[in-house]
Amino acid sequence: MNQRQLKAFIFTTEYNSFTKVAKILSTTQSAISKRILALEEELGTQLFLRANNELLLSDTGQRFLPYAIKALNAMENGKNAIQILNQKDDYILKIGIVNFIGIFLIPDFLAEFEKSHPEINLSINYIPQSIQYKSRQNQEIELFINGLHDKQINGFKTIPLWRLPFHIKIAKHHPLAEKPAPTLEEIIEHPAIAPPSSAPSRKLLNQFIAKQGLNIKIQHEADVVTSLIQLTLSGYGWCLLPANIQDPNLVSIYEHPALQLDYYILHAADQVLSAQAKTFIKAISKLKMKP
Repeated sequence: MNQRQLKAFIFTTEYNSFTKVAKILSTTQSAISKRILALEEELGTQLFLRANNELLLSDTGQRFLPYAIKALNAMENGKNAIQILNQKDDYILKIGIVNFIGIFLIPDFLAEFEKSHPEINLSINYIPQSIQYKSRQNQEIELFINGLHDKQINGFKTIPLWRLPFHIKIAKHHPLAEKPAPTLEEIIEHPAIAPPSSAPSRKLLNQFIAKQGLNIKIQHEADVVTSLIQLTLSGYGWCLLPANIQDPNLVSIYEHPALQLDYYILHAADQVLSAQAKTFIKAISKLKMKP
């Protein structure tokens, strides 16, 4: 049993296709198939049920999966610990962020950090919310910065940074702009623009609306905040956006104390952090964010 076999198994449980996994892992379909077969032979059991060109996890595969994830993480963390111990000047500190954070929250901080710490080789990676945690589990990124609707994420440690208010905003030419102070009931009569359901701000909005006993019509979705802003500016609907996003053609029409989102640094709970990561965490923890 080796790392490549475990990774092939775990990825196949997610994508249910040797071909897709082969592309992700930059290898061939036959190589993935052989790794799974070797793992099954060693374990003496069938991990997948193969029927009608589909791969379904067997009962024993389902039982083995959490142990495979723990084993792979332990291998990767052990390798990471050795690499940190033997770090050289070319070590790259990889930080994963979403579009909004990189463009609107910390661009000046990142520039100043690189200027103040020329000895740290920093790599900023813009990663969609939907694949952030998979990237962390695959040991591709050491630290993430993101907003969280739920503080507890299995397998991750969270370090609090800021709490930011969100406002419902519309374009100046939107029909709701004619009302001096529209109620939430009046607002939800109009189409909404929102990020995907997995995004923290979407979860925040859904929970808030549900507590009011209301429903909303999501007509447009976008994963990138600049796209949300553009759709809102075009008048396609209203959108829950960070209060500190300012545009002369955007109008805030609704705010509430419950519409706030906490932002954190995340890293694997069992991970040994590099010295560079610790320096970055110390620096960004001092950053004060204006609401």
